[in-house]
Amino acid sequence: MKIKLNNNIIDKIYHISRAMLIISVPILVISILLLNTPRSYAGNSTVDQLNISIPSSCTLYSNITSAHTLSTLGGTYRENIGSTTLKTVCNDNHGFVVYAIDSSNNEEGNNKLASSLGNDYDIASGIATSGNTSQWSMKLSSVSGNYPLTLGDYFVNDNNNDHINANGYVVIPTTWTIAASRPSSTDILTEAESSEGSSMATTYAIYVTPNQPAGTYVGQVKYALLHPSNSTRPTTLAGAYKNAGKTKVYTEDPITGDSGYFYTMQDMTSAICNAVNVYGEASQTQLVDTRDGKLYWVTKLHTDKYDDNIGQCWMTENLDLDLISDTTADNYVALTSENTDLNLYGSMGYISANGYSCENSEAADCSGGTIKWVPVRSTIAPGNLSSSTWATNNTSPYSYDSGATTPDGYKDGHGYSGNYYNWTATIASNNSSSYNGDNIAANSICPKSWRLPNTKSMDNGYEFSKLLYSYGITTDNQNTIGYANDGYNKLANSPLYFIKSGHVFNGTLSSGAGYYSSKISHSGTNFYYIEHLFFYSTSVNPAQYVFNIDSNTRGRGFSARCLAK
Repeated sequence: MKIKLNNNIIDKIYHISRAMLIISVPILVISILLLNTPRSYAGNSTVDQLNISIPSSCTLYSNITSAHTLSTLGGTYRENIGSTTLKTVCNDNHGFVVYAIDSSNNEEGNNKLASSLGNDYDIASGIATSGNTSQWSMKLSSVSGNYPLTLGDYFVNDNNNDHINANGYVVIPTTWTIAASRPSSTDILTEAESSEGSSMATTYAIYVTPNQPAGTYVGQVKYALLHPSNSTRPTTLAGAYKNAGKTKVYTEDPITGDSGYFYTMQDMTSAICNAVNVYGEASQTQLVDTRDGKLYWVTKLHTDKYDDNIGQCWMTENLDLDLISDTTADNYVALTSENTDLNLYGSMGYISANGYSCENSEAADCSGGTIKWVPVRSTIAPGNLSSSTWATNNTSPYSYDSGATTPDGYKDGHGYSGNYYNWTATIASNNSSSYNGDNIAANSICPKSWRLPNTKSMDNGYEFSKLLYSYGITTDNQNTIGYANDGYNKLANSPLYFIKSGHVFNGTLSSGAGYYSSKISHSGTNFYYIEHLFFYSTSVNPAQYVFNIDSNTRGRGFSARCLAK
């Protein structure tokens, strides 16, 4: 008896890294103006000098023209499952190279179709068209046009007759493998010159044995564009962690139910982030916060529109850490400088009265010791938010857990609202009243090795602004208010995934807008506010700080996104 297989193969073509390169072209325009007037003297002249920086970029677009989804009966072989066109457009002649790798279950190099029934039923990659083993494979082909691609040797040659079949379907690569390229000193590729750019198409094939159980099977192939063509192999976040010798830990995410071995947020270093040369969603991975076992999508993002060597590693999912004041609670995990962004002790309110203690150090500033923070209030549980449980003030820490909600849709886990924190809780303190005037908070509830963004010019600031400008969301990187063309869609989708999670005020959770805290505060007479990213569908402000109805924004509950130090 044949068993029907409901096989759902979803090809997640990551919205690939934008690799940019500065070409600083000084163009000197010298105008020598002979001033032939009665007052002129011999040798009078003037020089008009113009300096222009011309950005050079390549971008890889993906267009899924037919869904990579099918239902098939056991004992059959199917080809041409779905179709995706990948197009590269450049404005220079330095060439590029596109790499491919499988990334099933968020693990680069895992080339199995993951089964909803468990690992024992995963479908391995392979080129079988019959037999006793279910297998799947992929195929690339260059799309004809003015600027044809050269496909990588792995996808066109079969020297050992073991990874490619007669119809061109290959075993999914488990290491970053060249999929296609164009060498340097070739034609300039622009949208204006060719609507096709340089394009390739990808499809999949599968053979299913009669005894493969019915269920859902999901696989992913990740592509990375590197520019120019002599770039080194891709290093993504997962690759950088591996190269740094970091160890994965087992977790079972209490929100998503996802389980497995993952690298940790707390093991991030500046060296790891700097080693990543793939940007956008192609670089992303999930990291576990060791404080509560929750998983977060993390991505390296451009922060300089004109230089692909400048970027930062950001969470692309809202922080969801619950605060617990009762140290005897069964689920209490101490927040210390070993797992949390706690750096400063003894000033700006970081004293024992604010819930801090110093361990293993006799120094007044706790140098060489471990800082510990116990919040005075626990996070408000889902459904318990009210004016009696949340006080809008600028002193005590308040936070609220709205549950596993996705205000703007699931978005593969990026869309969770996370928790809401007033500024006192966000900076990991039991009282923020000592922050008078313009201040940069030294501590936060971000994991160790992570911090809050900076909205001001000091301390490598304007970080929200630089990020939004780099992805074409705003028109400059100096806190301009308002979207550029299609700015909101770029903000809300890959690779940034900022969501309109709302905010808490006077015990009520609003909706329809996004509010994200920074580490910058201000105060004045009866005014206590923080600078924050604010947006809704038609407007954005990377450094808003005053509300029309109430300027005490420190007491409101905002979302938090952390970036690596």
